[in-house]
Amino acid sequence: MVGTLKKYLAVARIGFQEGLEYRTEFFINLIGWSVRLMISVFLFAAIYKGQDIIQGYTFKGMITYFLVIQVLMTFSFIRAEFRICTDIQNGDFSNYLVKPISYIGYLMIAELSKNFVRAWLGVGLFGIIIALVQPEFFANFPYAEIPLILLSILLSFFVNSILMIIIALLSFWVVSANRILFMFFAVLSIFSGMLIPLQFFPEALQRFLDFTPFPYIFYYPAKMMIQPGGLNETLRIIGAQVIIIMIEYAIMTLMYRIGIKKYEAVGR
Repeated sequence: MVGTLKKYLAVARIGFQEGLEYRTEFFINLIGWSVRLMISVFLFAAIYKGQDIIQGYTFKGMITYFLVIQVLMTFSFIRAEFRICTDIQNGDFSNYLVKPISYIGYLMIAELSKNFVRAWLGVGLFGIIIALVQPEFFANFPYAEIPLILLSILLSFFVNSILMIIIALLSFWVVSANRILFMFFAVLSIFSGMLIPLQFFPEALQRFLDFTPFPYIFYYPAKMMIQPGGLNETLRIIGAQVIIIMIEYAIMTLMYRIGIKKYEAVGR
């Protein structure tokens, strides 16, 4: 047990160092996020023309929502799913089968530690912009629930990462799951609240999405900070995230075990 913990701590330390070393990647991604943010600003400026509040959001509140989403994206997104596809497709996955560490555990811990660095950069940068756009955000922030909010954000990482790994593991059965990942990301972008708060969707669709992992990645963690619903709602969200992670983990484990039996790497 102690030996296993040391292995993963070593992986976390390496990932953290890589996050510090490759800061340029964060700022390159920042350009893409900024473009999406500017498109959203112009879009909602047109939508809000002549209206003060829509679905509980003012125009400034909507911009703040998108800024909070950017912060959450710096922490909850992983990039390991494409590596899994490549490793399985090229046969490099074989190298990890003989190593005394879980392949998926290694990737998730490495990504998590990198994201800690990216998240702090995101909090610093987007936090300044939020303070300029809507200083009321910090005045009304539920500071008493910060530990629970941080827990929910951490759980959102696992909800998203395990979900993406499940899609990537399809590479055991198809030539490459990259295209499936790109299509799935489009679905995730819409139904996770990344592009628009889910309050804008029909009520029936909102109720349906509550039984999927999507809103628990970005929408609900963001809503806990922007439109807090109280302690009971926060605990409900966290409880749902835990249940989703357990279900996802069971599916991922089953796919991984079946996939290994099917896996072939000639010459490796």
